Amino acid sequence: FLDVALKKIKKNGMIHLYQFVREEEIAKAKKDILKICSQNKKRAVIKRVIVRGKQGPGIVRVCMDIEVK
Repeated sequence: FLDVALKKIKKNGMIHLYQFVREEEIAKAKKDILKICSQNKKRAVIKRVIVRGKQGPGIVRVCMDIEVK
């Protein structure tokens, strides 16, 4: 749904994205999000990444605050 949010967001808007990822793949998830933003012709900065809980062994729920310029 990130591509839909990027089409509707206003300048300097903030997206709070929740994702389940492996702990060791948080950096890759951040890169993937920035790649999706650039594919949608949006500049974005990930302002904050917070682990919000565990789903299972090695899998965490992450909240990423994405500022879209």
